[in-house]
Order: sequence, then structure tokens, then C-alpha cells
Amino acid sequence: QQVVAQRALDALDVAPAVLGADGERVYFVMFTTPAEARGQGGFMGNYAEITIDQGRIAMTEFGRHTDLNSGGERPRKLENAPADWLARYGPFGYQKGPDQIVGGQPWSNITMSPNFPATAQVVAELYPQSGGQEIDGVVSLDVYALAQLVGLVGPLEIDGAPAPLTAGNTADFLLVEQYFEDDVGNRVDMLESVARTTVERLLSVAPPEPVALGKAMAPMVEQGRALAWAADDAEQSVLAAANMDGALLDDVSEGDGSHGVAVTVVNAGGSKIDTFLERDFEYVSGPAGDELQLSLTNTAPATGYPDYVIGNWFDLPSGTSRLFLTVHTTRLIESATLDGEPFALGPSTEAGFPAYSEYVDIGPGATAELTVRFAPTDGAATGELVVQPQPLTTPEQWTISLDGDDAAATAQPVQTVRTFQLTRTPL
Repeated sequence: QQVVAQRALDALDVAPAVLGADGERVYFVMFTTPAEARGQGGFMGNYAEITIDQGRIAMTEFGRHTDLNSGGERPRKLENAPADWLARYGPFGYQKGPDQIVGGQPWSNITMSPNFPATAQVVAELYPQSGGQEIDGVVSLDVYALAQLVGLVGPLEIDGAPAPLTAGNTADFLLVEQYFEDDVGNRVDMLESVARTTVERLLSVAPPEPVALGKAMAPMVEQGRALAWAADDAEQSVLAAANMDGALLDDVSEGDGSHGVAVTVVNAGGSKIDTFLERDFEYVSGPAGDELQLSLTNTAPATGYPDYVIGNWFDLPSGTSRLFLTVHTTRLIESATLDGEPFALGPSTEAGFPAYSEYVDIGPGATAELTVRFAPTDGAATGELVVQPQPLTTPEQWTISLDGDDAAATAQPVQTVRTFQLTRTPL
């Protein structure tokens, strides 16, 4: 109770500044969709700029990621981004050529990292160079979080939607139903209309009661679908204490044998196919060591959807999913196999933890089986496994097998950070 009370006091201390009591505050809001996966969860299609001054709140800008790609003067450069973020994602258009300039479409991949504090720092540096102004914080909302807000201000009458949008049908509409709209221009307008109308209603009508807002958004925060970052260190500490910061593997305890794992995929085919992705993971802990068995199933059909949904940029059959897969872990990986064959995962570092990545292609209706074996440790025979799931459409299914006791292992959906107790028999 003392911890909760202190967090409440800390929040009250920073609240006036956050609401513009000491001067104007500007916040960047990202609207993302897991139909096209990114490490953070989904692709950023639209954004809003929210300005608060002396408690008065206004939406001062709204647009698409393409507006930011083309906006601002050239060259654009990232000089203050976290070093490990640049090392991993620089080759994806953030550091090009001898002058290390930013490429022409940085906002298309801005959510590649699952470590939100680093992403937000990049957003804060890149936005003023893309036609925007200096910002004091970043908020990220995916379609499920947006649906919760629609439930508070709706129903919404959106041109092209088959029915008024509510908390119950908004996510499905944005993830699946809208892609049956033949006119791509209308479809993009529908996506924009939902986000814009929701924000306008939140700002123009009586705001939701704090209790109702908290009840609606708490599950979204726990699932990593609603995230926030503040440029001010004290304010960021409050967000971190509330588990809103989206930091990678920060729930792992150090020095007690605990192991943290997060498996992320990024759509590398330029499609909207990831609504069809199913993920089944089994962590096997036993006398011979620990390994993680990953089953990635692409349930997409080869026909029946527009090419921009199930097609790809490569000469692959329709319905094929190309993923940039990463295993983020607090331990080193010793070896890996893909469908029974040796598979080389490229090592790097993110948020201070090892990260191993490679591309994987999965045909329509097919499953890719990836197994990674972790290097042995000198730690104790007991410890915890901390799992940080990626917030996509279908929840990850996790099975924990201890000492080969498969009978005691059951698959369970994991949508929030979970801790499992591991008891390993010493060698």
C-alpha cells in the first residue's frame, strides 16, 4: 500500500506540468495496427499532435505516416538516438550513406523496435525534422486501445463501415473488414476517420469519467497496446512505475537465475497479412539445458483478399508471410534450427540484452518450426522465466515444460508480462 500511495503522490506531483500548468505541452500520438506487424506491435498508419496549455487541450495536427515521410527539409539525421537502436535499425533507412542521413520513408518502420522508450526518443528527434514541432511526449495506441476509446465516445458513424462502430466491433473492422473495401482511397479515409473522429470527440464533448477511462484502458496498458513516454525524467519515472513505458524485458530480476524472453516479428513483405499469424511457443527446461520451440503458423489463404493484404514485394506465392523474426533474451543462444535444419540467427543487442534475428518465409496454411537452444549458465537450479508477449491480433500460446514433464505442461494464452517458476535439475 505504501508503494501504491507513493506512486499516486508522484503522479500528482507531475500532473500540473503534464497538463500545461508551467507552459504549453505538445504530445505525439501514434495509431498502430497489428495487421502489419512491427516489433512494438503494429505499423503506424496515422498520427495526431495534441497540445495542452493551462489545461486547455486541442488537436493541433493530424495526418498519415506518408505525410511525415515527405515532410520537412533535407537532410534528416539522427544524432541523439540510442546507440543500440541505431545499430539494429539504422540499416532499415535511418542511417544511409557516408553522411548517415535518414532515408525517405523512416516513418513506415518507426515501430520496428519492441523497446518503446527508444522508439519514442527517435520520434521526438525525427518529428521536428519531418514538418512537426518539438514534442514533450509520445503516446501509442493500437486498434484495440482505440476501440476502447470508441466505446467511451461512440458509437461512431463512419462512411463505408457496415454498422456504427463500438468497442465491440471497431478492432475487427480495422483489422479485417475494411480490407474488403475495393477503393483503396476510401479504405485509407475510413482508417483515418476512426482515429480522427475518436480524438475529436474525446476533446470536444464531456471527457470520460476517470474511473471509466481507467477501467477501459488498464487492460490495454497491461497488454502493451497503450504506451506512453515523457521527455521529462520525473514524468517518465511515473510512467515506468505504472508499467506504461513499454520497456523491453525490464521485469527481469538480475542475479537470481531469472531468464527473460520476448519473441517479435516484423512484417517484411509489405502486406497486411499478420492478422492471420498464430504463435505457439514451448519453453523446455531440463537437466540438459533450456530451449525454446517456436511454431509460427500462417493461416492466410492464397486467394480471397486483395493483393495488398496477402501479397508481397517479392516473387513469393500469394498468401506467403515474410517475417523478420527476433528472439530477445537475457541469455546467449547457442544454436538454432528451422524445420529441423541448422539456422543462423544474426546476433545483436537491444536495450542491453542479446537479440537474435533472421528472415522467415511461411506459405499460406504452413507452419515454420524454429528451435533455439540457450547457452548453459552457472546459475542456481531454480529461477524464473519472464515472458514479454508481442501484442498482435492472436495471443501467443505458451507451454512451459519442466525436466521433460510434458504431462504437467499446458498451453495458455499470454497477453501480459508473465512470470513462470523454473525448477531445473542440476547436472
